[in-house]
Amino acid sequence: MVRVRISDLLNETGIDLRDYSKMKGRLILQLLSINEIGQILDQIPHRKVEDMVLICRFDLGTANDGLLTALVTNKFLDLYGIDEKQLFHDAMLVAESNRPSIINKMDDILLGLLLEAGVFIDMDWGSSPFYVASVTDGCNGACVICYPGFLDRAANKIGGDFFILPSSIHEVLLLPDNGMLPKEAPEYLESMVREVNQTLAPDERLSNMVYHYDSKAKVFETARHFEARKRLQS
Repeated sequence: MVRVRISDLLNETGIDLRDYSKMKGRLILQLLSINEIGQILDQIPHRKVEDMVLICRFDLGTANDGLLTALVTNKFLDLYGIDEKQLFHDAMLVAESNRPSIINKMDDILLGLLLEAGVFIDMDWGSSPFYVASVTDGCNGACVICYPGFLDRAANKIGGDFFILPSSIHEVLLLPDNGMLPKEAPEYLESMVREVNQTLAPDERLSNMVYHYDSKAKVFETARHFEARKRLQS
């Protein structure tokens, strides 16, 4: 993702970043680790999501290095005369249309990769319980968990409550909470996430935590908080 400085208000594509009436239709979301963005957090409109941070960017099209974007800072808000609430309201309105969310079974993704590589299998190789959630181009797709209605759509597809494993800033894994997992599941899943994070560049890591969505109570929280809440209710 190519970044553009606010001083470059009129980029080479002819898009005028000074006109919010046009730019608000180009808003996209990005979910990052608070460790990655924390040093400049006071300069950026943001929403905290547990130990993660949701920010906004402008989609300026594509360049040779990929998607061209501009980070929305407080300076932009001052320029436009809007507040953070208005910014995120507008960003949520166009989130799904600008960068559509997808949910695929892990098995289907792996099979597709094998076929793409010319590997053909004729055997029952088992079934993974995981789903992968991202955006259509797979870049910075972990933000889909913040899209309006996404968690409920995922619950409908998966069949109820689920755990959320932040495998990177590009995607998250969804695991059905169908009552078949042992009570030590949150600790085990966290160890899986930590192992995966060790293979990623620091700016690709999202979190070491595992989250949970309670589809009946409509609650997104850490898996540890969910387990504690469940114990109090029992």
